[in-house]
Amino acid sequence: MRPFLAAYDLAAASVAAHAQDGPAKDGTPEEVVAALHSAAVRAINSAVVRDRLTRQGAELVGSSPEEFRRLLERERELWAQVVKRSGATLH
Repeated sequence: MRPFLAAYDLAAASVAAHAQDGPAKDGTPEEVVAALHSAAVRAINSAVVRDRLTRQGAELVGSSPEEFRRLLERERELWAQVVKRSGATLH
């Protein structure tokens, strides 16, 4: 790993969370976003899911859909900088 990567705080979001962010930006009705959020919260709060994710090293944090959108925006900006500084390109 290159030294500049050591300074970055890594955050991860689930595929479901990314799916929630994408449609919401594309005009998904707020009631649908709210239903997805509610279902995700119920799943994360279930003992089985919570235990499995915690054993895998996940830190479970609940937030609102808007807080999550802001997190993803920060992550996109951060990783765009990391990719740019790395010199990575698509072939």
